[in-house]
Amino acid sequence: MALRPNKTTSEVGRELEMNPERLRGWVKKHQKRQEPAPRRQHFAVTRIGPERLP
Repeated sequence: MALRPNKTTSEVGRELEMNPERLRGWVKKHQKRQEPAPRRQHFAVTRIGPERLP
């Protein structure tokens, strides 16, 4: 209901008789959880032995 584009979060909050700011916070948390996890970058770590030092 609060995620539908035809009503604002404030309108839905008033309809549900709750604080619109609290509802807005819940919506933001929900949206954040729905985002895909950021891709991790993998870095290769190489060891430099004494024979490779200048």
